[in-house]
Amino acid sequence: MPKHARDRPGTRRPIPIAKLAFTVIVLGFAFLSPRTSHKVARAQRPLLPDLLGTNEAVAGWLSLLHAPDEPLLAVAISRSGGLQPVFEHPSLTFVAPPGLVVVDPRSGEAVVETAPGEPFRASQQSMPSTAGLLVLARQPEEPVGIIELRRGKKDSLARYRGGALVVPAPKGGWWLVNIVGLESYLRGVVPLEMPPNSFLPAALEAQAVVARTYAVHEVLYGTRSYLNGLAYLHDGTACQAYDGVNVEQPKSDAAVAETAGEVLTYRGRLIPTYYSSTAGGHTESSALAWGSADRVASAISPPYLTGTPDRAEWGDFDSEERFRQFLEDSPPSFDDRSPYYRWEYEWTREELEATLARTLKQLPASAVRFIATEEPAPVPGPASVLASAPASAAVEPARPAGETGSETGDDLGELLDIVARRRGVSGRILELEILTTRGRWEVTGELNIRRLLATPQGSLLPSSAAVFDFERDLPEATPTPGLRKVIVRGTGYGHGVGMSQYGADGMARQGFTYPEILARYFPGTELIPVQSHAGADEGRS
Repeated sequence: MPKHARDRPGTRRPIPIAKLAFTVIVLGFAFLSPRTSHKVARAQRPLLPDLLGTNEAVAGWLSLLHAPDEPLLAVAISRSGGLQPVFEHPSLTFVAPPGLVVVDPRSGEAVVETAPGEPFRASQQSMPSTAGLLVLARQPEEPVGIIELRRGKKDSLARYRGGALVVPAPKGGWWLVNIVGLESYLRGVVPLEMPPNSFLPAALEAQAVVARTYAVHEVLYGTRSYLNGLAYLHDGTACQAYDGVNVEQPKSDAAVAETAGEVLTYRGRLIPTYYSSTAGGHTESSALAWGSADRVASAISPPYLTGTPDRAEWGDFDSEERFRQFLEDSPPSFDDRSPYYRWEYEWTREELEATLARTLKQLPASAVRFIATEEPAPVPGPASVLASAPASAAVEPARPAGETGSETGDDLGELLDIVARRRGVSGRILELEILTTRGRWEVTGELNIRRLLATPQGSLLPSSAAVFDFERDLPEATPTPGLRKVIVRGTGYGHGVGMSQYGADGMARQGFTYPEILARYFPGTELIPVQSHAGADEGRS
């Protein structure tokens, strides 16, 4: 497809104030589409926090931090990243080889300038107002280092392109926000989300587009915010992992440059571009993966987030029999190079009981329902050494008499059986039943099920696309044959919605280009320049 004009990421040059204002208006208050069949789900949010002044002096400083027509983002920087980032910093000290300029973010006045390599430590005394300080390198193309933070494989001094907004945190310490151009941000995201040296260029390019679209959609149309609204993105894995300059690599930089400014849209509107490591041969529908239990049966996903198989003849895997056969056959698929294309774990009954007693208490109350059994539950399944889950597992039997409600796993009882009550189109379990001598626990939600069935090593189950087999005592071995061992076999890593990263690489190895990869994982979408999008799609056909 023809490319639109763009600058390579990392290039920075001052631009007129009028040009900056036009860019922010276009991106922060995107044009409304004349198509009325698709409504904008939410009002557009401003790109940058209100804390920053709107005068020409502030705009002049900000214009140094990004290339023409490139949006600026505000990214909350945590102490260590990860799944549960901590945003309060006890102290923050900044440094840059050419020296620093420290600016009042309200007035745009430079309040401190340092010599080359001289550090600047944030303090209440150095701040002219509660708006904090904006710290920039004296040569704007140079990154700003933070002495207290470490990022990258060599545990090096954290460095970020753009500027650093430092604000007093309400409970003491400091909040840190990286004000950075979108393309520079992606240079610190793509290599963390997809290894550049083992994935092919077309896969990296697809990842760059997906990460760019996700970021802009989250900033302008998302519902989450951080640091009291100072940022709509953060550097943890619950958003998109971002470690700045230290993780930049030539191959991922090239992927960002090759796709610069391109985003995915449906009927002209930005879409939420979800992705995970390994779909397992069949992607999952968003409304099934994340819908509530009472919506799951009739959930309708937008076309671009509707689960599909790598091969049309496979069909869907919401049938227990069909999914089990798929696991056993293990046919070639786009993501079969993933180490998680097939996996297996096992527990003794006692080990799994201990795990369930712990993990049940950690799940949201809304995801767990307990039904007590008035009479001792029978031992399910045939009394054989290895009994697979019954083929009719998707049909819910009559419930035992008793009360319903939520209950923790403190007194789990003896584990008798595990049954997948409902599966998504990819085979991922959406509703799971744990049967014990005390009653049964019904657990809903793909992620909750993965948390519930923590592996013997203590990590989440790679995905809920799994089947269960059981070893039981033979009838002659004991008067009351019981469960001895549980084996779980599955495919995939992650929720499976949207793009499979290993699948993208598999397609690249078969000669597909990044537009073709994106068309497979987000069917019906179109690549356009970010400035041309017409709002956000709300996922209705």
